[in-house]
Amino acid sequence: MPFAAALSTVEPTLRAVEEVCTQTRTRLPGEVDLAILFFSTHHTRAAEDLVRVVRERLAPRCLLGCIAESVIGNDREIEQSPALSLWACRWARPVTMEPFHLVMERTADGPSLFGWPDELSGADGADTAVLLLGDPFTFPIDLFLRRVNEDAPGVRVLGGMASGVRAPGQCRLLFQDAVKDQGAAGVLLRGPIGLRSIVSQ
Repeated sequence: MPFAAALSTVEPTLRAVEEVCTQTRTRLPGEVDLAILFFSTHHTRAAEDLVRVVRERLAPRCLLGCIAESVIGNDREIEQSPALSLWACRWARPVTMEPFHLVMERTADGPSLFGWPDELSGADGADTAVLLLGDPFTFPIDLFLRRVNEDAPGVRVLGGMASGVRAPGQCRLLFQDAVKDQGAAGVLLRGPIGLRSIVSQ
């Protein structure tokens, strides 16, 4: 699976995103299947510009991203300074991707998650995985994992929760052509994805 990773620590958002896109395009010419962007709070106000430039420059089939207190790119970890990290890949064999955005709503039966991908129910864990980035204030990760274990046992869930935010409404999740401030942005991957899950300490 060809992939590329790029990091920028310049403060102006447009310069930073152009820099990581240029590095990525040099290292990964051709089509991009999946692009994931992590950015420090310094770039929060320009989150829409991040989406626009990555879509224009790389045209990924799926784009996800989130705000982060610590941003890691290649062999560096940046804290309390401007940082923008982009990871992109192209699968060697066809992989089906279904992007989805989950939001929690209160119902008569209690809290429920809306926006589930149809293909998740009954999916085969051998060739299916979920990549998910969530808002810690509005996304009940325990409810999500319980539902996945019930409907699609064996399907791997990878990703994590956004950080660097202090209250509901401050989170920024990149999802395809949009910026969301609640819930979780994810993608359902099916096929010869070749993923290996590693638990961070």
